[in-house]
Amino acid sequence: MAASDNVGVTKTEFKIGDGPWSPYTEAVTLPEGVNTLMYRSSDAAGNVEEAKATASFKVDTQVPLVTRGVDSKARIITLEASDSGSGIATIEYSIDGGTTWQAYTGAIKAGDDGVSVGYRVTDKAGLISASGVDAVIPPVETTEPAAPSLSAPTSAVAGSAITVTAKNLAAGESYELWIHSDPAKLATVTADATGAVTVTAKIPAAFAAGAHELTLEQGETTVARTAIVVTAATVDPPVTEPTDPPVTEPTNSASPVPSSPAGNGSNNSGSDAVNNGDGLASTGAKVMLPAGIALLLVLGGAGALVVIRRRRA
Repeated sequence: MAASDNVGVTKTEFKIGDGPWSPYTEAVTLPEGVNTLMYRSSDAAGNVEEAKATASFKVDTQVPLVTRGVDSKARIITLEASDSGSGIATIEYSIDGGTTWQAYTGAIKAGDDGVSVGYRVTDKAGLISASGVDAVIPPVETTEPAAPSLSAPTSAVAGSAITVTAKNLAAGESYELWIHSDPAKLATVTADATGAVTVTAKIPAAFAAGAHELTLEQGETTVARTAIVVTAATVDPPVTEPTDPPVTEPTNSASPVPSSPAGNGSNNSGSDAVNNGDGLASTGAKVMLPAGIALLLVLGGAGALVVIRRRRA
């Protein structure tokens, strides 16, 4: 401040706000906050001028403060600033290491890739907060989904049924089960809520024997595969009804017994047993019966002739 008077200025005084008047000898340092400075001068004649007031001064020497909030579950970062002096002018943040800054208007979303946020606050006095440690939310830890798998018996007989299990499929999606080399569709299946499916399918009876492959397909894409060896089905020989052997009449190898002379009255037919070779005795009755009958007829006829001759005599 400077004063002038025609008889000479003896002193200049000032006061801040409602404070006391103090002699002005050097630059006045105003305290923190809003201040009103008043001043006056006196001359050698004892005249004191009317006190004058300056415009209000806002003094701010305090650096503004900023706090951060990190919500790892919601994956967001929030900033909040405060200043005891002139007030907050701007809040800014940087996600590229401080190369560029942008105004903070709300929660900063980290996303799955994560984020590292630098931040600063400027008050109305132009004071900038100290740089804080970057607020970091790391990337979401993800694991690659397991690849679809297909399991089945390593071998099977053509025409037989096999149980096939697939896992790590898309839940609710439809798939087709095929067998190659000569392609044949075995089944159409739908994955359950866990991405799994189990199906029993029959290998065609005429499918060629050898090494083949089971595949699970969706459209033109083969989702999973596994090897299988197919063996030919065993064919049973035709069943034939048994036939009875032909029946032949047994033959007797014994020689016929000669008949006794007509005059001796004796009959030796069948008196000698002949072994027929099988351990059982054979009497030869079938051979000697006709001879015996003939002999009886002859003897009977001879006896009748004798009787007739006696009657005639």
